[in-house]
Amino acid sequence: MRCSASAIERVKSPFDQLINSSRTGRVDLVMSGLSDTKVRQQTSDFVDYFMSRGPDLRLATKAGAFTKATDLCGKTIGGQRKTDYFNQVKTS
Repeated sequence: MRCSASAIERVKSPFDQLINSSRTGRVDLVMSGLSDTKVRQQTSDFVDYFMSRGPDLRLATKAGAFTKATDLCGKTIGGQRKTDYFNQVKTS
């Protein structure tokens, strides 16, 4: 049985409040690019359907310039500090 989209209540939350919203019952499920980390496992249960690293965004004119991680060496990149992508880049 499927429920209709109108039967689902959607709540927008700041990224850094997603886990707290789940723990306090404000939401029943978090759907986001929220990585399963050891720290987060201390307070939350994860169901991992797939694992991924952060997506990237680049200009179409530079699409072919970055085909492997080492192509980023010496370049300036931006990332969200409140996700684990920031630390992934720092340690890559």
